[in-house]
Amino acid sequence: MRNLLTLFIAIFIVACSSPGTESAPTLSMTPSDKLEFQAVLISQTATENLKLTNIGEGELEIYAITLQNQSKVDFRVSSLQTSYGTNTTIEDATYPIKLKKDEYINIKVVFEPTEEGIKETTILFKTNVKGKESYEYMITSVGLYPEIDVQSSGLKNVTNLTVKACPDGWPVVRPTSKIDICNLGNAPLKITELNLQDKSGSFEIEEINLPIKIINSGVEKRCVQGLAICHKTNPNETNKLTIINNTSYSEYVINLTSE
Repeated sequence: MRNLLTLFIAIFIVACSSPGTESAPTLSMTPSDKLEFQAVLISQTATENLKLTNIGEGELEIYAITLQNQSKVDFRVSSLQTSYGTNTTIEDATYPIKLKKDEYINIKVVFEPTEEGIKETTILFKTNVKGKESYEYMITSVGLYPEIDVQSSGLKNVTNLTVKACPDGWPVVRPTSKIDICNLGNAPLKITELNLQDKSGSFEIEEINLPIKIINSGVEKRCVQGLAICHKTNPNETNKLTIINNTSYSEYVINLTSE
């Protein structure tokens, strides 16, 4: 009986001292799933924080932090700041970075888009956390796209327009029939062509230099390109004006009717 008791105590001591039962680090990410930038206009800059916290009992070791796809300049990491006062960059950091329980790293991620579309990359972490020895964290942005709108006399989404007769002195004298081409998106709107279906000359549009680019300033949606239209025909004649652009629809059509 005494021998069995001694054996049990020995097994208990070995089990308690087994490396498998030692305190382990636990990695917590904030935001937890991915870091997403909201609408940032092309050539503007935004910064978001990615926080890594050790919420486990064991010491967390980070052996490497690497921003993937560094050939793209849309994303970059500007600095690493630890809860115990270290401020450095991912290139100049001393690895491994060690975090005790409740200590953290704050990573500042900068986004400066250079072209339209959805942008994404990942940050690769090498750690001593079980299951996250090599861990990729997603960084993304909402899509950057132009959005065309045509307005007239305060009305939006104009697809039908009554056109007044060309005044004496046209085109030097502007008629009162006018549309404004607007960019409601967050990437540059490009207008490459203005086409009348009937090119007989009964309807005339103001000559402008094409292509034109309408950039949204971010302060307000831009309606910077005005376009004058008039007609030299009888009332109730019809035509179509097609605005060729770089949005997903590519053609914006306005039905014209002479007054």
